[in-house]
Amino acid sequence: MRKIKFNAIDTDTNNYIRFDDWIDRLKAGHTAFDEDKTDNELLAGFLEDCFGCDLLQYTGLKDKNGVEIFEGDIVEAHNYLTKDGKVFFNDVDKIIFDEERAMFMYGSDYLFSVINCHCEVIGNIYKNKGLLNV
Repeated sequence: MRKIKFNAIDTDTNNYIRFDDWIDRLKAGHTAFDEDKTDNELLAGFLEDCFGCDLLQYTGLKDKNGVEIFEGDIVEAHNYLTKDGKVFFNDVDKIIFDEERAMFMYGSDYLFSVINCHCEVIGNIYKNKGLLNV
């Protein structure tokens, strides 16, 4: 089964909130943290705490280092073939969700076109926007 996760960005403070960090803080702050909570219960708590924030969905994919790839992440890809048949050896772009196609994209290419290459999350558009100018 596909794991549904989100990170969030507080648009008022520009604070990036990682779901896993939120869980770690919750565990550290409560000695009676319920280890038996389901993923859905934890996600519901996160979404309640982050109400009013922009949500960034987990793509269900990981980079070459095992880092989860989320919407808004900046990914560096090496040696991949685009949907138009062009070969890129080094490229940096952001992960977006294309509403029209109902799928995650790597800039203007399908996300799965770069996953089989050596791609790596190098930042996100909220904290590292300058990486897109490389």
